Amino acid sequence: MAWGMRRGAPPNPAPVVDTSRTISIMGAVGAGKTVLSRTLNVAADQLRREYPEASVAVTYRPVGNNPSVINEFRTGTSQLQTRGVLPDSTKVVDQSITFSIAGKVPAKLLDGTPTRDDWAIVKLNVEVPDVPGEAYGTVPGAGYENVPALLARSTGIMLLYDPIRFLRRQGEPNRSYIDRPLGEILHHAATDAELKLAHRVAICCTKIDDPRVFELARELDIDFRRSPWFDRGAGRTPSAAMRTFLQRIGLDAFVEATDNYFSRERSRVFFSSAVGLLRAGEDTAPHEWPRDYGNVVLTYGGPRLRSQPRPFNILEPLLWLCGTPPA
Repeated sequence: MAWGMRRGAPPNPAPVVDTSRTISIMGAVGAGKTVLSRTLNVAADQLRREYPEASVAVTYRPVGNNPSVINEFRTGTSQLQTRGVLPDSTKVVDQSITFSIAGKVPAKLLDGTPTRDDWAIVKLNVEVPDVPGEAYGTVPGAGYENVPALLARSTGIMLLYDPIRFLRRQGEPNRSYIDRPLGEILHHAATDAELKLAHRVAICCTKIDDPRVFELARELDIDFRRSPWFDRGAGRTPSAAMRTFLQRIGLDAFVEATDNYFSRERSRVFFSSAVGLLRAGEDTAPHEWPRDYGNVVLTYGGPRLRSQPRPFNILEPLLWLCGTPPA
């Protein structure tokens, strides 16, 4: 249970809190934007099982002028829900994935306060710009022109960090996809008091089910189920083990770089996985994971699913971004 809170509906629902937000999701090529977007329906099903009185629906609205791209997105989303196969990354210029999330959820999911017992009616409009990496170069490429405007009109931003890219390259990840557009809007949208953007920002470390990340966390006695996120406000310091983990996967430098644009009081780090974490006793062994592509393991007996997808901390960051940022 990702949030460490009691199951079931709030016992004494208070008057509904109505919150409407526009959220954008940013990430480097291959960070998991497409997969995350497609697993939200599965995550919504999980939320409804955990809180039976909750009602949340995800509506996808791929945009663009390429019918084959829209059809491919919808087909991939359907295959994930019916067969458990994760989709390939999209490789499309000047396209976006847009969707909305609407419904009733426990309000404590918006700020992580376990004692809250009221409901929130959430209305999220989410847009994921699918812009090729080269578009963020010295000379902006196709599709980039819409990104700064999208970020400027968003109330919250979900930044995806791919630890596997860092571990493979053993070096500093390319941050041009955030540095260029955020730097461009900083002088236009920053508050005078602190010269920071007013957005809430959820920094999501994706692919934590990958053995290179999962085994490292286990060596350091880090359990993502007990520690699915941490705040970065004043006086909040991760444990020594967590600091070591962040440094080993390169996330510490990435998180510090976001301080150039966002207040730490409005920043939270999440650990996420689209396919999810295996439960104790499941027969898929960690040594099989490197042979996993799209949640399918190739064996001598033919391909089979590693496990049914159970998205971990996929919907929760978006709900947290619905909350009211600190003043």
